[in-house]
Amino acid sequence: MSINKIAENAIQDKLFPGVVIGATDSSKTLFSEAYGTLDEKTTNNLDTLYDIASLTKVTSTLPAVLRLVQTGEIDLFDKVSDYIEFTDNETLIWHLLSHTSGMPPYSSAYQYKTSREEILYEIKTELFKNPPGKQVVYSCLNYILLMTIVEKVTGNFQKYVNDEIFRSLGMDNTGYSPSDKPNIAPTSIRNGTLLKGEPDDELAYSLGGVSGNAGIFSNLPDLLKYAREILKPEKVFSKQTIQTSRRRWTEGITGDLRGLGWIHYTFASSGGSFLSENAFGHTGFTGTSLWIDPENDLAIIILANRCFYSRHERTAEMLKFRRRISNRLVSALSMGETP
Repeated sequence: MSINKIAENAIQDKLFPGVVIGATDSSKTLFSEAYGTLDEKTTNNLDTLYDIASLTKVTSTLPAVLRLVQTGEIDLFDKVSDYIEFTDNETLIWHLLSHTSGMPPYSSAYQYKTSREEILYEIKTELFKNPPGKQVVYSCLNYILLMTIVEKVTGNFQKYVNDEIFRSLGMDNTGYSPSDKPNIAPTSIRNGTLLKGEPDDELAYSLGGVSGNAGIFSNLPDLLKYAREILKPEKVFSKQTIQTSRRRWTEGITGDLRGLGWIHYTFASSGGSFLSENAFGHTGFTGTSLWIDPENDLAIIILANRCFYSRHERTAEMLKFRRRISNRLVSALSMGETP
């Protein structure tokens, strides 16, 4: 079955109204196609901006922290409490990056706090934090805390990410709060209004659209540029920085095998069955994913607005879709076929 057919079937089944799919090696785009619509009305295209949700963690917050480590402004083994008011004095920056900090997965502070400052304070003083280094628990709070550390060091998190990461890589259509752009794929309805250019994630939305866990909007051409930098670091990162980020930091710790930011590939993951054991990636709640396979010099990107139809009900079907797309792309590209 072709990529076209897999995508068209999912659109007809209303998994999402549209999807953009791409693949690249370290030097050039190998595949890029747009399917369906933004909202059942407007035709989709390669430049469509998607709410990439938790891909924000590995395309905004992670690279910002890695860049500061690379330039010697912070260290992975610095204490979080060296930079911000925090619950304990034992949690290190690498604990936040690898989801071994002991922070719970999420916070309901957005439901009872009204300002950005109040929400961030609640997260920094989280009462249900466990000791670090004992278990891998995926937590959006880790990356919100990392954002506040970057903010403390640089003075402005959003500006630092824009200047040091996005603009340096030519990702000119990537950033927070793109409300003035016409080609944005909407996600879900909040307070009676269809979200378009505002984060689907509740914490990122309540933090004013700028957060370390979610909130970035991007398109396929920009994310292909980012993937190429990870495959062949030369503009923003050193080779050693990327090697360190994808090291197996959580070996021997209960839970998922993770690098810094990245989850390591398994044959049952959303990356499908045909990536190498050294592959790593991340997904986004809205229907996005990025998988990078340095052994095969390949990255695969999927951008969709799954939340347009339903937020929680069809996540298993989205997993199946991602796997089928990855399997077909890897197979076709390796055999010289048209995907």
